[in-house]
Amino acid sequence: MSVDFGASIEEGLELVNNVNETVFIKTCQEFFEAKKLGFYALTTYAMKMESKFNETCGIVESLSKARVPLQSYISNPRIGLVDLNFLPISILASLSSSPEDNEENIIAIATGKSVQDWVDEGLVKINKVTQHSINIEHKMGQILSELLRADFNNDGVEDILIFSYAYAIGGSFGYGNVLTITKHHTNEKLFTLL
Repeated sequence: MSVDFGASIEEGLELVNNVNETVFIKTCQEFFEAKKLGFYALTTYAMKMESKFNETCGIVESLSKARVPLQSYISNPRIGLVDLNFLPISILASLSSSPEDNEENIIAIATGKSVQDWVDEGLVKINKVTQHSINIEHKMGQILSELLRADFNNDGVEDILIFSYAYAIGGSFGYGNVLTITKHHTNEKLFTLL
């Protein structure tokens, strides 16, 4: 399956590895093989283009694992991304993996805070909400979009596959990836990020 970039890039996506080898990819199979071999996007432009591979190929890979769930804790009543009181702080994007830069997030995660808690405290701004997506800001901008629901990890419980696109506010950095969230019990306060 060839990935549509939304732009004409005939040679494909350029990825590099740690010994400065370069590979150009156009298909999900080529993408998965390159990632296994340690290739990655080097520039902010390539990272944005790689996001299209992460989304398209992430959906394809997830569909290959998808099963009909035996039970669901998210369908009745139906809850999803726009129910911010169920979204954990861990879903928020960060430019840094340093514990010092993310101390606020670490404390909020440890105390079970939701994205809605941070909206109420003025730490997260909501820019746009649709039935299946939300655009928020907390240090970075982030668009979360629900893609589909199924059992993706073969535990019998319904999960939600989402695409998360994070971007630097006022900058050129942008990167997207497919994530899976679920709830394992009706009394579970927050989604679990798988």
